[in-house]
Amino acid sequence: RSSDLDSAVAQFSAFPFGIAVNYFEVKILKQLKGVGIGLAAENYGLESFPGCSSESVAFRSNDGCVYQESAIGKSFSSPAREGDVIGCGINYSSQVGVGKREIYFTHNGKKTGAVTVAVLHIGAFFATVALASPGDRVQVLIGPESKQHWKYIEGGRESTLGNCSYETQCRNYFRALNLPLRLLCPKFDKCYCSTCYQEGDFYQRGVPPKRYGMPRGWVRFGIKVDSGLEVDTIFETYHVAFHGTTPLLVKSILESRQLLLPGDTTTNGVKISVRKGHIQDGMLSVVPTPDKPDHYRVGNKHREGCTCGCEVFMPSTMFFTSPSIKYSENPAYAGKGFVHEGRSYKLVFQVRQKPGTYKILAETIGQKDKIDPLFENSEMEWCTPQRYPSIVITGLMIKIV
Repeated sequence: RSSDLDSAVAQFSAFPFGIAVNYFEVKILKQLKGVGIGLAAENYGLESFPGCSSESVAFRSNDGCVYQESAIGKSFSSPAREGDVIGCGINYSSQVGVGKREIYFTHNGKKTGAVTVAVLHIGAFFATVALASPGDRVQVLIGPESKQHWKYIEGGRESTLGNCSYETQCRNYFRALNLPLRLLCPKFDKCYCSTCYQEGDFYQRGVPPKRYGMPRGWVRFGIKVDSGLEVDTIFETYHVAFHGTTPLLVKSILESRQLLLPGDTTTNGVKISVRKGHIQDGMLSVVPTPDKPDHYRVGNKHREGCTCGCEVFMPSTMFFTSPSIKYSENPAYAGKGFVHEGRSYKLVFQVRQKPGTYKILAETIGQKDKIDPLFENSEMEWCTPQRYPSIVITGLMIKIV
């Protein structure tokens, strides 16, 4: 049968199917238009249901059909309803023809049948779930029995988040930003409200380790890192920092995969300008701090030919981040808040920043009181002229203010 379902797809890119991980299940919590469950290649486009294009196969709960590299399904088993559990697995132990393997499906724990597909190598397929409408909701159980864990899928997005009301409010605003699914990595979603997060105030990441403040009171929505980068190296060696932003810039920044400077133009044609009240180029100097490598302060402009190691401060050519989200949410960087459905929200990017590529500055917003109890004002800001991939965006933080 053919189908005209509007699709939303979540692919578990962290779980290529191999010998150890070769089966997963979906529990249908809410079904409006239907759920698709199957396997697809890593580069499968997340704009269409699995099974409709090459290198994919899937079972659909609403019609009981299997779709194998075709938009026309073949009758397979009885449809699934809310509360049912449907599963998909691949049998690597037996070969069905040259270079082919059996992919099977289950319904409430019983095998319903199998299809044969070409498998170039072990790990070529990834567990894939598709929802036909934003109102469909499922739980996913993936992995070998000893390591199984549930994940939530809602509106096509995989998330480790549960039923926190604060997270729900932030997620509503996140959805309103209408960001393309291909840019998101919801397995790294995390709520840091006082109920969901009760651990330490800071953590260390990178080589050498660098401290950053935990984003208490925020919800993080994971951003997908370009697969062309050395992702493991970035997450193991880069430092964690934050960068305030606004709704107008979020989509353009994520689509370009890099922060923007004054003079850059967004994808919707808006040219970035220096914000009112910000320090102008060439008015001040960046002066090294004695006995503190990589630490600097911004002060009065030094005379030409000065030999103290100072540089002319050119903020419009620099990217500014901070290990403190309290500093990054300052109105100078993140605005005063953006209203949606009667609530005001702030936005901050969480980034990974390459060690040795930035200078550590004192705060530049003119605040004398201590901004964050975890950091001295003299180490509050990081600046660098280096673009992506020296700075890699890994999360969008949202907070109700």
